[in-house]
Amino acid sequence: MSSEPESSVDFIELRDIANDAAKQASEYILQENGNKALQNIKSSPSDYVTETDKQAEALIVSIIKDARPKDGFLGEEGAAEQGQSNVQWIIDPIDGTTNFVYGHPGFGPSIAA
Repeated sequence: MSSEPESSVDFIELRDIANDAAKQASEYILQENGNKALQNIKSSPSDYVTETDKQAEALIVSIIKDARPKDGFLGEEGAAEQGQSNVQWIIDPIDGTTNFVYGHPGFGPSIAA
């Protein structure tokens, strides 16, 4: 596995990509706010996964891959890909899915690089 030297990573670029992905995912999530059909329950009765979670994660991964195709991913809803760079993205497409399901505020995408 080849990796780029840490000094060649542009942290401003990573921030801007994460902000763009979060903004687009947020718009999608808010648009789908009335569509809370549960896809599955994960580890406990209050650990939900919705179709919106899965679609938002796919959107985030697509946006990041377009900008940085060699990076790796680890998503809460299943996205996992070993990258060829030394940058790994960690994605929770709807942090606060329980709030989302019950119509409470306090949910949104979490993205880290």
